Amino acid sequence: GQYKNVFAPLIKAEEGDDIVIRRKDITYFYKVKNISQIPGTAGVKINIGANNPKTLKLMTCVPIGTSLRRLIVEAELKKSI
Repeated sequence: GQYKNVFAPLIKAEEGDDIVIRRKDITYFYKVKNISQIPGTAGVKINIGANNPKTLKLMTCVPIGTSLRRLIVEAELKKSI
């Protein structure tokens, strides 16, 4: 689909990288804390805000455009302005 490459840059992410998200009038600054991959056939359950509302979890398929594996990038909120 038209959004299959939205998270394509995640494959270059490294622990310690910054992620900046702008939403409406607020800018959120996150620091990457963990990067993992799981098989594409594994079930994935991400509880949004359940454990820590200051944690960002992004997921994409790798290689891009396939369902072979899932790349999961977790980041911690550092500040918002």
